[in-house]
Amino acid sequence: MNIWEWLDISPTTDIAKIKSAYARQAKRYHPEEHPEEFKALQRAYKEAVSRARNQNAGSFNIPPEQPADMSGQRPEQKQAEDSFRKEPEYSFDYSDVDAYGDRERFCRHFLLLARNPYLRNNLHTWEHFLHQDMYSRLFENADFRTRFIRCVCGVAGWRRKTILYFEKFLLSFHTEQNVPAGGKWETELMCFRLEKLPHLRLPAFFMDRFWGKEGRSLYKQMHIKISREMGRELNLDLKSDVIRYMKLYLLSVESKEDYVEHLHRGWIVQQISWSAVGIVICLVLVFSERYSVEKRNKSAEDLMRAEYLMELYELESGSCSREEQLEILRDYDRRWKDAEEAIDDVLERYESW
Repeated sequence: MNIWEWLDISPTTDIAKIKSAYARQAKRYHPEEHPEEFKALQRAYKEAVSRARNQNAGSFNIPPEQPADMSGQRPEQKQAEDSFRKEPEYSFDYSDVDAYGDRERFCRHFLLLARNPYLRNNLHTWEHFLHQDMYSRLFENADFRTRFIRCVCGVAGWRRKTILYFEKFLLSFHTEQNVPAGGKWETELMCFRLEKLPHLRLPAFFMDRFWGKEGRSLYKQMHIKISREMGRELNLDLKSDVIRYMKLYLLSVESKEDYVEHLHRGWIVQQISWSAVGIVICLVLVFSERYSVEKRNKSAEDLMRAEYLMELYELESGSCSREEQLEILRDYDRRWKDAEEAIDDVLERYESW
């Protein structure tokens, strides 16, 4: 078998996928039960990682259609294998392989959930997901918690309540026995502190749903399927319904990460559009209110001037209605303007003379 058949994946330069495949296959070929297969798997893993690193660095390019066949080994490879067989047997520690597999699976599932607007800010989602036994133990590692924080900060669309829930969850792992080497907890990272600050966000009606046709269609299909199974409408306010939806969603899109990312990018564009519309509406409201205030102030000023003219003309305020008083004011303003124009005309003639 060639290296890709040992790893049970198609040729790739993605080191994360290679490691994930190795972790999966390492459980299949136990070194005590299948020592030869396990050694071949190790060689395949190292060769695949080496090729990926070299291709990513651009040092050389190996066509995927011509993978190395490990069944026909070179003499030096045969010699190395013989010498390896003479070494004493050892017990293989699966803890690192298991941890890597769980970490890789957690990050993949977390991003899939975080990019779904129906689940992203639903606290039932994270109450179930983060407290699963296979995932909650990962947070005992400070480096993993830091990676989690950076992953959170890399996703758009969080509501403050969700960020505060993440903080509360992480604080449960902060003890005197596991203080980080630098003395700085992951929750103190600047990007996370900024996420916690109160700031303007679009209402839930706009944020917590897909607006594009593809996203709405995906949600509708799952909604119909789950509702039919339960015999009632899916209700994402119920934790049990959220868990049902999560499981079906992850099962449906686990192999479609690029498609989910595509939907998320479309969601971001829609949010930018809604934000732009919101800004325009706010500006219109601000200018409308400003115009209304100026109009009210002018009306109040005109009324005061009209009352002054009534006193000047020795007229009783009760003898004229408000409209009549304003008409007297407008007549006064017209005459005043005519007088100013007449004075200007006389001054111009005087200068010419």
